[in-house]
Amino acid sequence: MTVFDIYNFLNERFPFNTAAEWDNSGLVIGDKNNIVTKAVISLDCTEDTVKLAEDIGAELIITHHPLIFPETESLLANALIPRLESQNISLISAHTNLDKAVGGVNDCLAQALGLKNVKTVPTLEGFSIKLGELENELTPEQFARYVGERLKVTPRFSKGSRNIRRVAVCGGSGGDFLPDAIVAAADAFVTADIKHHVFLDAGISGITLIDGGHYATEDTVIEPLKNILQAKFTEILFVSNHFIAFR
Repeated sequence: MTVFDIYNFLNERFPFNTAAEWDNSGLVIGDKNNIVTKAVISLDCTEDTVKLAEDIGAELIITHHPLIFPETESLLANALIPRLESQNISLISAHTNLDKAVGGVNDCLAQALGLKNVKTVPTLEGFSIKLGELENELTPEQFARYVGERLKVTPRFSKGSRNIRRVAVCGGSGGDFLPDAIVAAADAFVTADIKHHVFLDAGISGITLIDGGHYATEDTVIEPLKNILQAKFTEILFVSNHFIAFR
């Protein structure tokens, strides 16, 4: 199997043409005709990710976050691109297309939180978040602890004015979608990278807002993605990397 075979499969499941205009999803580095026997799947292409690929002899790395963003200088990219090229390791990134696709980041976050009856909620910005229901109603404090236990984090949160049954989720930086969660009548919204003023807005609306951290809310997709790929390409060894670059 080649890099292009894997790219085409990912494109069928999570179409790259649905990525945001500013995004850099797709085959970022490498030759589409290269043969793949081993691949590493990780949230980010970091030093640790590349070392793991080198150690196991992987020809491909698949990440959620692109190593290269248009018009953005990156010390990490400048350091790792020559190394990937010298080792003939290709890099595919599935970013915003994986966020919103069926079975993507937001669906995996909803599943990690044990939500039932999950549905897609379009946003005013043309993106989408997910809305589901808890098995049992929880107080805001109980729900914050629940999210922490499920995602293995200590979340930041603002307490809403009601108990929680309906939960909206968006992996990664989803603070801009708070109005959409409110319109969807969610009792709580779980996302990450929430700014101070967004917490204040949540307090006025009565919704419980929880910041579960960028890594924790998105890393939920890595194992399901690995399982999908492993089931399709049984002759390739897929290895997941859950290294956290910072805390």
